[in-house]
Amino acid sequence: MMATESPLSCTCNACGERWHQAAAPHRCPLCGERGRVTSEPGTLDAPEQVLPFEVDRAAAWQAILDHMGATDWAHPDLCTAHTPVALTRVWVPAWVFRGSYEGQYGATSVMKYILTHTSNVIIEKKVGTREEAHPVTGPLKNAFAVAGVIADATPLGRFVAPAADALARMRPVTPQDLDDAVVLSAGPAESDPAAVWKRTGEARMREHVVDSVKAIVSGDEVRNVRVQVDATWAAARAWVPAWRYEWRYGGATHAWLVDGRRVNGGVRIAGEVPLDEAEKARSAAPSLAQVGKEVGLWFLGFFFLAFLFEKRDALFGLSRSQVEGLSDVTVVVYMLAGIARLWRSGNKRAKRHGLHKAARADDREAARTRPVPA
Repeated sequence: MMATESPLSCTCNACGERWHQAAAPHRCPLCGERGRVTSEPGTLDAPEQVLPFEVDRAAAWQAILDHMGATDWAHPDLCTAHTPVALTRVWVPAWVFRGSYEGQYGATSVMKYILTHTSNVIIEKKVGTREEAHPVTGPLKNAFAVAGVIADATPLGRFVAPAADALARMRPVTPQDLDDAVVLSAGPAESDPAAVWKRTGEARMREHVVDSVKAIVSGDEVRNVRVQVDATWAAARAWVPAWRYEWRYGGATHAWLVDGRRVNGGVRIAGEVPLDEAEKARSAAPSLAQVGKEVGLWFLGFFFLAFLFEKRDALFGLSRSQVEGLSDVTVVVYMLAGIARLWRSGNKRAKRHGLHKAARADDREAARTRPVPA
């Protein structure tokens, strides 16, 4: 493990975030605060491996616009009206654990059968299903490779935790990776590989073991998987890529994290989108107050009809049968009117939602011409 030459150890006095970088910092890469960052000379343990960036700056920007425009009830002018502050390339430190495990497993193998009945005219008809469950046990012995992000106690760390298939794409670190690198930092306890293994690495190793058991046990379904294994491992320091996007809208500053890798062909983004709460409320499903209003009108109509029935002779000179017939007709008309009101209300909500979605899509396409933030 090597160390870079005299990088700056930086601390934000606003949010407490710590990181390393070669150049003098102007803002915190996490909260965006300016003027409250202190730095001092230090050393940074460089990683043995890095997961290379698969998403460049332009692709990250397009993913940001897609995320803004696709979020339900986001402000319809968010893509074009927000003010970019910075799109910064950052590294998130991680430990990669490689080793082997040995032990025993137990599981339940389930075979499913379709029960059919053949009639006299030779027509086969499904009449049900039957399951047969068999307990199985066996030895386990295999190699594994999992990752544990140092800062995985934060939303940042949980988001960028590399999956097992990404570990195969890791490569040795190069001097270019260290140049002008902004590396998020963590406390001494989280920098201890044994602590990271205990907190996240061991759990991910067990997920790998369970998946292996499901792959080797025959049957239509594998249930109740139980494993008992002993693992030996070695830890290597690594960096995981990400983009941090700081921007302003409506007087508030926001910070998003854009994954530096492609996952299932897409780009993941972690961050809250400011919503158009007024429009969302106008287009939301009926509230308890609205439902209560409808129920109240129903009871009011009921008591009014009861009053008419009680005073039928004095008010209208109507017979009992005439009042009952009039009551039945009134109730039906009142029910149909209530259903019509709810139908119109639903149509209005659907129309508002469609118009809002179309406005967000137009705004997103208009923002494609904006320059990529530096």
